[in-house]
Order: sequence, then structure tokens, then C-alpha cells
Amino acid sequence: MNNTINKVRRPHRSNKMGTKENPIILVPESAHRPKLLKHLLPDFIPRKPTDEKKADKTPDGFRTNNGGIDLNKWGSSERNYYLENVINNKFLSHLETKLALKLYSIFTHKDEFYFPGYIFVVRDTPDYSVFSRRFDDYICVLNYHKTEEFHYPFEGFYDLYEDLEWLFVEDYHKELSNALDSLHDFGYITVTDIVEDNLDSNRHPKTSAIPKIDTKVVKRKPRLKHIRIGRWMVHTPVWSKLLLQVPSEPSIPQKPKSAKKAEEAADIVKS
Repeated sequence: MNNTINKVRRPHRSNKMGTKENPIILVPESAHRPKLLKHLLPDFIPRKPTDEKKADKTPDGFRTNNGGIDLNKWGSSERNYYLENVINNKFLSHLETKLALKLYSIFTHKDEFYFPGYIFVVRDTPDYSVFSRRFDDYICVLNYHKTEEFHYPFEGFYDLYEDLEWLFVEDYHKELSNALDSLHDFGYITVTDIVEDNLDSNRHPKTSAIPKIDTKVVKRKPRLKHIRIGRWMVHTPVWSKLLLQVPSEPSIPQKPKSAKKAEEAADIVKS
């Protein structure tokens, strides 16, 4: 369900999460993507303006967090580079590659993408009645700018945990969560944890017009995640702009705990 949202919303009185009065706010496309920045060729990353106050921001004033790359803008919407961007990324693990391809199949139908995304079950949940204690009959989410509203009923949740169990060996929940985080950090998907931290009342406090959180990092291990495919990664040929290998981090010389002579200490540091 997709509607334009009125700026004035009723105060929330329910203790349940994701209600129409207190919806979940989705993480923006411009959220920090550390792995994308780390693995891109330097020439592909725009230079920041001299004015630090304007650096790394989109025209609407939100920080892009990605070296000036605006993930809300892309080239031709008629081209689909997603599969090439996945298959040609040597920095993805085999598990992450398979997961990215699986999500691609979920979000596409007859070569058309469903960009609003779905809510996924990412932990073992034999009985969906557990959700009724925290949510109403559906979960209401708003996009970051609060201009679009989507409702997700329980029966529409996608059980990713059960569907992909064959992919994982042990510590299943942790491996799945880490793989999703990695794909988010590359920009293939955008993940929003369905937790209290991401409620409208917490992310858009009355004292501030700008959300206080623009990343997906939370301390809890959520049972539900909202996941949507990254449009920028669909319409941008990133695969040809990736490094062939990541430069090794420079090692910091360590001073030996004990050395009889200064010359000996110098030799140890050099080695």
C-alpha cells in the first residue's frame, strides 16, 4: 500500500511497534556503505567540496556518507547491471553472492523490480503468533523522507531464515545476519531492523527536524528486517569500477618491549 503522508500525524498511544501512529522509519539509500567505498577505484569517488559544511551532502541537505557519491542518483533506469555487479565482485564471499542472487529473484518478476521491499523473518520463528505481542495485524513503515507509507501484514512476511537454511552450516542466524550486513555495506540492498530504535518517535524526535540516526546499526538481534534492493546498484555499472585487490593496511611499527641497544630496537621495528 502506497500513500502520500500528511505532515501532521496523531500522537501514538499504543505500546505496539510499527503502528500507523508510530511507524518504522526506513534507513535511507544514502546510508553509509563502508565496503563500497573501500573497494571502489579512487577516480570513481567524487572529490569533496572545499567547504566542509557542504561536503558529502545531497542537494536536500542530507549527508551521503559515501565520499560524495549520491546513491539516490543513477544513470539510465532502463539498464539493469545488478547481476553483473554481483557476479563480478570478487570481494563477496560465496555465501554473500548466493544470498544476493536469491534476493534478486525475490525482488524481480518478469524482469521488473519491486523496489519498496519486503519484511523478512531472519530468525527461527516456528509460530508467527509471537508477532501479535509486539505488532498490530500489520507493520506500518515510512520512507526516510516520510512521503510514502507501506503496510506489511504478517501473512506477507518472507521467511528468509527457513528458505535459506540449506545455505548455512552452523551458527545460522549469525551467518545470515553478517551476510545481509555485508550486502548492505556494499549497497546491494538496504536493511532496516524492525526494532524500537527505528520507530518514528525515536528517529524523528520533536526537537529535531532531521533524523538522529542514518545508519542501520542497532545493538539488538531483530527477528524481522525490512530489506529492499538498491536502485543505485541496479542502474550503475559498479563492477567495472572495483579495485582488482584491496591495498593492505600499512603496518604500524611496534616498539619492542625490551631491547639492549638502540640499534637492535631499530632492526626489530624494520623487520
